[in-house]
Amino acid sequence: MAMRKKKVWKSFFWEALGLVLLAGLTALGVNHLRSDGLPLGDAPTPANASGNLILLSPAEAMQAAMDGDTIFIDARSPLEYADGHIQGAVNISYAESKLRQGPLKLVLYCDGEECGMAANLARLLLDRGVEISVMPKGISGWFASGGLVEAGK
Repeated sequence: MAMRKKKVWKSFFWEALGLVLLAGLTALGVNHLRSDGLPLGDAPTPANASGNLILLSPAEAMQAAMDGDTIFIDARSPLEYADGHIQGAVNISYAESKLRQGPLKLVLYCDGEECGMAANLARLLLDRGVEISVMPKGISGWFASGGLVEAGK
């Protein structure tokens, strides 16, 4: 009887392990096929990114938003962005940016040939250097901390 129980448990263990492996492989396959799949392995994260990234908590990001001197870039897919984003955020998705060749270019514009604000802003940004901050807790951390989101494009 004890030998039979041992065989049943052994069989159960291998079946459960097989199901877990199958589920994991299925999840990885679906993630790979999605255009907005999670970056696995090659995405820079705050912990391993090079450069001088500044990490912000949602509270610090909210303070930056209230100070009015910060532009928020939403790195999620356009669909996720449309579902809800920090008010005034601009969407530049990581997945789409990764597919582009060469460096990502920013184009500034204003009202026409007589308008010099875009050129002046470009010079201002270059002179000041562009400081990049990352809020590791993302939109969910922002929302959980009481931050407001808006929907649409």
